[in-house]
Amino acid sequence: MTRKCVEIIRRNTLYPRHAAAFARAAGRFVCEVTAISGDYRVDGKSILGLISLEPQIGMTIIIEADGEDEQVAVEILAKILEGYY
Repeated sequence: MTRKCVEIIRRNTLYPRHAAAFARAAGRFVCEVTAISGDYRVDGKSILGLISLEPQIGMTIIIEADGEDEQVAVEILAKILEGYY
């Protein structure tokens, strides 16, 4: 299992188009992808799940992946989040 924390540093929240880009990218990986914010864990391949996290400035989203391509998945998905926030 591989994890990476991404802090939300910009004012934007996880808009549907951003969530769709993240979920689309996550869907390309074989591993299971989970996005975690506080006590909430959602499927990283679910647009609605990602939107439900409602990230705000200063919050941290943890990207967790488990499977054969987990390290690559976490790095790429973190870059996607960092690019939108």
